[in-house]
Amino acid sequence: MLVLLFSVVLICFAVSLLPVLLPGTLLALLGLPLNGWLGGLLGTTLGLGQGSLVVGAAGQATLTLQGVLVVYIPLLVVLFLLVRAR
Repeated sequence: MLVLLFSVVLICFAVSLLPVLLPGTLLALLGLPLNGWLGGLLGTTLGLGQGSLVVGAAGQATLTLQGVLVVYIPLLVVLFLLVRAR
């Protein structure tokens, strides 16, 4: 179960990097909804990182590269350690 969760988070991490690394391409459109949802969660609900982790683009919050890394890297590290501990 942990391996499956780790795989899903890893895929979401890769998809979230697409709009940051390949802006303006068709592939970037895959990650925009995910970054928009996470950016809205961090920016409005939690009120964290306005300007550095989350920026407002076209009236909608989205994650920056720092925001993607701050969200996913700790989660991936914890899941990786839990998978290895089993």
